[in-house]
Amino acid sequence: MKKQHLHRFLSYLLAALLAAIMLWYHHIYVNWNPSLFPVAVALSVLVFLALAITVIWPGDGRPLKKCLLIFGWFAAFVGVQQGVGYLINNHLDKENVLAMRTVLLLLAVLVIALLIKPFRALDRKGKILTSGAALLLILTTAAATLWIELQPRPSGQALDMSKFELTWSDEFDGDSLDRTKWDGSYMDENGLKQWTEEGYAALGTEDIRDGMLHITVTWLEEGMNGGPAGWYGLGIDTRNTFRQKFGYFEMRCKLPKGQGMCAAFWMMPDAFGDTPEDGRTGAEIDIFENPYYWNTWPRRNSVSSAIHYGGYDGGLQSQGVARSYVHRPYDTFHTYGVEWNENEYIFYIDGVETGRSSFGGVCQNELWLLLSVGGGYSGWDGDIRKNKPGVITDWAVDYVRAYQYKELL
Repeated sequence: MKKQHLHRFLSYLLAALLAAIMLWYHHIYVNWNPSLFPVAVALSVLVFLALAITVIWPGDGRPLKKCLLIFGWFAAFVGVQQGVGYLINNHLDKENVLAMRTVLLLLAVLVIALLIKPFRALDRKGKILTSGAALLLILTTAAATLWIELQPRPSGQALDMSKFELTWSDEFDGDSLDRTKWDGSYMDENGLKQWTEEGYAALGTEDIRDGMLHITVTWLEEGMNGGPAGWYGLGIDTRNTFRQKFGYFEMRCKLPKGQGMCAAFWMMPDAFGDTPEDGRTGAEIDIFENPYYWNTWPRRNSVSSAIHYGGYDGGLQSQGVARSYVHRPYDTFHTYGVEWNENEYIFYIDGVETGRSSFGGVCQNELWLLLSVGGGYSGWDGDIRKNKPGVITDWAVDYVRAYQYKELL
């Protein structure tokens, strides 16, 4: 085989291999397996270096220019990807988002190819990376990102509400938070709970208006409820007012904008760490969490659902059940719920199943409801300190409801 043909073959092979590793990397990321992140990153770096070596290998005295051209391609691709995603997510309200992104992104990549013509420079004398391999690398990477990193929309079975009857709700129709239904979650006698060094939950950050609960998260220089200067959000629960075993639990809300907010709707038992090897005694059910606002599209517009048991002191066992793309969750209202029976948990968004699990054994004891938002800079949900000075974010909650199976009443 001639050197030119061998080089062309290696270029195609390495480009395809790099695209495959990118697919795998995004796949393990979406499926909550962070232990494999270093492996995926290392493989991607190795393949990229191999690709660069094949570019420089025949050599004509300009290896730096060739490497810069390849890096330029990646930079152009990432820029177009993020720009198109930002435009669609923030300024266009179309339902067929995936199709729009695909068409616009591929068109943008081809336009860039025509404008800057890197293929011609990269394919000189057939001694370096071929135009076909470069095109394969860019387009397959684009397809991988659009196909996998775009979180799956809820697409499972529809929720059947005919088997349930309402047992508890808060429609937030009054003038203030109904303290016969909600208490400050894990708060002291002043209505204060410290989450992080500068992050607090405090009663008084909530407001009832327009038939909704509005929870604000902001920096308070003077603090509140006896606390010092810091970021103040809220955590409330029904631990002392309402508990239920099995049924369907749902809230309707519009998510807050900002890093470190992590709005969450979850359920907790009294016995969480008594039997670390089993979740049947008690489990934490995260109906939804939203720690992704600090991410780029489309992960920013997604929520996750999870199950934990075994306590927080070393015995914690966890499973991420689902992470789903939600259409404009910071600007429009959506419902988030979980159906819980003796055999499994089934999670829903807008009445459509997103995932189900019996991880750890399904809890067989009563659970109580919690709402929490704000105060974090763990890295997982971003850094609340990076929000713009003076930012006030609002979590608007339309209702929280609990239903029981009619056959159990």
